[in-house]
Formats: sequence, C-alpha cells, structure tokens
Amino acid sequence: ERAAAPQLSPLCPLPYRAQMLPRNASSIAGQLYGANLLPSVLIVGKDDGTPQLPLAGGDRVGTSVEALALSSLPAILIETDSFSREKAEALNLTHQPNRLLILRASGANRVGLWRRTIALLSEMGITAPIALEAQFAPTEFLEKVQIAAATDLGTLLLEGAGSAIMLTAPHLPLSSLQALALGILQATRLRFSHTEYISCPGCGRTLYNLEGTIARIKKATSHLPNLKIGIMGCIVNGPGEMADADYGYVGGAPHKIDLYKGQKCMRRGIAEEDAVDALIALIRENGDWVEPQQREDRQMAENK
Repeated sequence: ERAAAPQLSPLCPLPYRAQMLPRNASSIAGQLYGANLLPSVLIVGKDDGTPQLPLAGGDRVGTSVEALALSSLPAILIETDSFSREKAEALNLTHQPNRLLILRASGANRVGLWRRTIALLSEMGITAPIALEAQFAPTEFLEKVQIAAATDLGTLLLEGAGSAIMLTAPHLPLSSLQALALGILQATRLRFSHTEYISCPGCGRTLYNLEGTIARIKKATSHLPNLKIGIMGCIVNGPGEMADADYGYVGGAPHKIDLYKGQKCMRRGIAEEDAVDALIALIRENGDWVEPQQREDRQMAENK
C-alpha cells in the first residue's frame, strides 16, 4: 500500500529532519486550559465519533464520561493533505503560539504528510504544541489500525515530534483505542501507564515454571505503572536481557530464584514457591510499592 502511495511534493525548501520541532520547545506544553498535561498527553476518538480527551497526564486515567470535549481546547485543526504556506498565514499561526495544532493525516502516507507539514511550520518559526491525529476508515479492522498507528505515530514520536497523539476510528471501541495509544506512548518512553514486563521466551535452560510465574507476577504487580520488571528463566542471558529493568526475577538454580534491583543481585537461592512474595517484599523495601486500593483511591481523587 505504501509503495503505491503517490509521492508528496514538499511544502517548503527546508528538508525535514528529526527534532525539527522538539516537543520540549512547545510554548504551552503542559499548560493547556490549566490542567497538568504532560508533553505526552493523549487524545483519542470517542465511540460516537466525537473527539475527546479522556487521559490528561501523569497516572490519571479518566473515562469517556469524565472526558473533556476537544472543542474546549484552544486547538486549530490542520488538514495535512491540503496544507500550505498560504493557509498557515490565513490561520495566523505565527501569532498564535498558545494553540494546539492538530495535524490530521490519513491514508498510506501519514508519515510523509506529517513530516512535510512540520518542515513548513519549522521554517515559518511556529512552535505551538502539536497533536498528531491518525484517521482510520471504517473498513480498517483493529489489528490493522494497531500496526499502522504504532508504525506511523511511533516514527514521529521517536523523531521528537508531537506533544500529543490522537486516534480517530469511530468504528472501534474507545477502550481499544485507549489501550493502543497508551501502548504507543509507553513504547516510545513518553508516558508510563502500566507495568512493563521483560521476559525471555523460555528454553531448555529455564529453571522454573516460567509461564505460571509470569501470570503470578503480573497479577501481583500490574498496578505499578512506573516499574519495569524482568522475568528470566536462567542466569545465562537473564541479567543482560533485562539490563534496564527496575527489578529482576531470575532462575539461579533448579527451582531457585535470584532477585535483582537494577543490575545488582539482592537475594539468592529463594525457593520458587516463595519468590513472588519475596519480590513484592523487595519492591516494598525500596519504596516502589503502592497498595492497589491506594492507587485506585488516588486516581479517583485526581479525576474529581
């Protein structure tokens, strides 16, 4: 599909490059309508097609009922397929640094549409915060939307462009779009909304019941969104594969577990049946544990 997409003409002589409009240079990123919005604020499409802002930064996750309508934001919608210098001047963009610019793109070349629009904005000296909106047709099923959104939005986010992402697919459930967008933001290291797990696939060297242990650890720790936990079957590849994990659960001997804090081994030779509880105790000792109910209560208070 992308190979057959028509080639785009540039909008300005300036070539696109990564970090052309870095998100940290946005004049009001984090200050829209007085809310505490991180540069990675998330915007998604609501089920009835009305754009909403259900996730407002930090660990706070609102529902569609609590969401703020996009119309309440100081935003300007830009259709990237027909954008031009003349339209930018007609919108008076150079004199509106406190507007959120929503760059809408669809089709097989969203990345190209966003890049050339950003190049023009950069050449004109426009530094307003940018939301990248990816539109999807009703014929595009969830799996295709997941692949395309991750590829297209991920490319721009990793290049340093965009203070927000927006998925517009009214035919798909809001919950699916929320999960997808949060996953993209977490994969690009812009916003952590759920616990991240690193696990090896298991091989002949695995020293304990890997699959069952992963399920137990996830059940016990899935409410800790800022943590990355490595779950490795053996000591051979374990520490290396989980090099950037906050905590590690590694098979050190048959049915014996070693626990790590970062790259440092903190406990050795724990019996497999006791190791998950020992991991929780280690997280607690280092001040990273939050009781599930406490986090839920805090989220409810923040949403109010």
